[in-house]
Amino acid sequence: MHDFELSDALDGTADAERVGEPPQARRVDQSEGTENLPLKMNDCYDMKDVKKEIFKINEDLNLMVCHNPRSMQSVANLVLVANWMNPGVQNNQLCSVIMDHVVEETIFNTEMNTPTTTERVTFRRMNSQGQCLLCDTSQKNLIKDTRDTKLQAIVLKGGDGDHKVTFKMARYAAPSVCQDNGQAVLLSITDNLHISCSKTGDSVELKLENCSKKDLIYITKGEDRDRFLFFSRTSGLTITRFESVKYCGWFISTSSVDTNPSVEMCRDGTDHRLTTFKTA
Repeated sequence: MHDFELSDALDGTADAERVGEPPQARRVDQSEGTENLPLKMNDCYDMKDVKKEIFKINEDLNLMVCHNPRSMQSVANLVLVANWMNPGVQNNQLCSVIMDHVVEETIFNTEMNTPTTTERVTFRRMNSQGQCLLCDTSQKNLIKDTRDTKLQAIVLKGGDGDHKVTFKMARYAAPSVCQDNGQAVLLSITDNLHISCSKTGDSVELKLENCSKKDLIYITKGEDRDRFLFFSRTSGLTITRFESVKYCGWFISTSSVDTNPSVEMCRDGTDHRLTTFKTA
């Protein structure tokens, strides 16, 4: 019976001395105490202090397995070595025995990563800023109520034009926002006084709110400051609607009834509310 060191076959050089002979292998005849086949032994691993197990393949051949991870190339070398050392064993039997003792099966569970949160969209204020006057399609102009932080829509008479509110409209850009949503804008009366909206119960309320202009350079959808942004959609040359970015489906509106001057948020299609404005 022969002693065979796995370290001589594993991870050695790919070139063998002769065709058909495995790389980095040797066979020792114990009865004679001599090496019958001297092969080159370059780059052999130091097998000291490595745990080994010996498996008996047949009467003439034992298989020594060292507990040290090896590559499939090393296993292939091992099969060639063992086959060369004991031609009496059939190739398929030899492979089966060696693979049973050497190869450890590892199962990897692949799970699809499902996003748990909506992608965060950040709007950045652009350098361009325009000014405009707003009136609804029934010719009511937007003015500021001096007694409250609210807007009103009324029909101004000849000498009352100075009461009209001139809005500063700052545009915002977000690469991942579909253009069909419209242009995101911030509507301001002064540098620090802006239109905003907040939700109370099932209703969304429109108001004027103070906020530093520096704090509104970047606005992330889903965070608190997106209450200042509106999607502006223009049809024709001057007809525009303003939909809340924070509360989709809610629009800035005026009343179609002259007795109610309030400017409020409403759902699209709400009775007696006008959601279209002319810009000038």
